[in-house]
Amino acid sequence: MIQADRNCICQKDDSDCKTPQCAGFLCNNSKCFINNVRCNGVDDCGDNSDEMDCKSGPVEIPVIDPDPKTTRMKRRIYAYLIAVACLTILGYLAYHVSKWIYHIYQARSQDLNFYSYALGTV
Repeated sequence: MIQADRNCICQKDDSDCKTPQCAGFLCNNSKCFINNVRCNGVDDCGDNSDEMDCKSGPVEIPVIDPDPKTTRMKRRIYAYLIAVACLTILGYLAYHVSKWIYHIYQARSQDLNFYSYALGTV
């Protein structure tokens, strides 16, 4: 009987196998992994038993700073998008304010024309 999901193997002729043997690395918390989880700098077991007793010591994973050119380019793109959004909003507001002023002007000029006809001055 083979349990592939845990990489554990019971003997083929043992039908009463209740505790399968681990074919790879058996963690202290009974998890079973293939052998390449040992001493790789990653706590695969969850209890760090796969990283214990390593001769090479813990593996340092360097933190890579982001590329300054990429960061600068992202900032420029964000600034451009913000400027476009602000100009769009300002243009929208300016359009509606000028439209409102134009309608007020049109209403007043029509009122003046009405009064001119009513008084007979035209």
